[in-house]
Amino acid sequence: MLLKNRTYFFSLVLLLLSSIFLMNIGTDVVVSNPLGVIYESAGGLLPENNTELQMIEASVVMEINETYGNIGTFGIIFDGNYTIYNPNETIEILIGAPFLTIYEGLSDSLLIEVEGSEKEFDIVYYDYHNNTANSWMDYFSLYITESRYFALCNVTFAGFSNTTIRYRFNSTTSFTDGSALYITYDVGTARAWNSSITETVEFRVIGEQPTDFTDFTEEGYANLTVTEISRGQSYLWSWVEVELMMVPFVDIEYMPEYFERYSNEASGFWFLPSIGFLMVIVILYRSNKKKQ
Repeated sequence: MLLKNRTYFFSLVLLLLSSIFLMNIGTDVVVSNPLGVIYESAGGLLPENNTELQMIEASVVMEINETYGNIGTFGIIFDGNYTIYNPNETIEILIGAPFLTIYEGLSDSLLIEVEGSEKEFDIVYYDYHNNTANSWMDYFSLYITESRYFALCNVTFAGFSNTTIRYRFNSTTSFTDGSALYITYDVGTARAWNSSITETVEFRVIGEQPTDFTDFTEEGYANLTVTEISRGQSYLWSWVEVELMMVPFVDIEYMPEYFERYSNEASGFWFLPSIGFLMVIVILYRSNKKKQ
């Protein structure tokens, strides 16, 4: 049922993107792939206003450590590198990185660098229903999200040249309520950069591997390579100079069975000490009874 629902969701999103493409025939087609948020995900890279800046390349690596700590706790190391070309005179604009708050310690470890130099940023809360999203309304309306935290950073883009932006953070997230877990990188949310793009997104999963992962190779919408790495596997999606990103997002999934199994193992772990404790009580009770 879950896979059917997700397939239905993909179909709706692809239909939406096709409609956007048709509406943009004869005009500038916006085709960027910034990191976005849907389900349990990380952040994003969006310009505050419409711009002629071009995101020409993106390289994202997320290390997801299933063995990080307690059962259901995942360590997350994110490293996103973006190259943006400015075809006009030098300009300074506000860049927003949207993310959920499920990643513990993200705001403390987040580092933003422009051309190798660390940049200051503010974290602001926006809510779509209270109309506080302001310039970010297009992002909210696309995926019908309700609220986000944004890391806001002013960036100067030198004229007629490339600018590199890097986002990094170390974090943890826990999923112990028994529900399915999706870790997602959204490659098609903003569509706010004018250009084709070359992009790679890699999930390096350490420990138990996910139940499922997105694969659009049959449709021809993405290239996917799965390879063995030390203590896990790498899931690498790639696109080369695509003019319209048809894939809404890529993700890995841990189904409820993952949590049920570990929950049962945890129950068994605590069950044995309990038996031992009861046996000690019984022995002490009988010993005292004999002395009497």
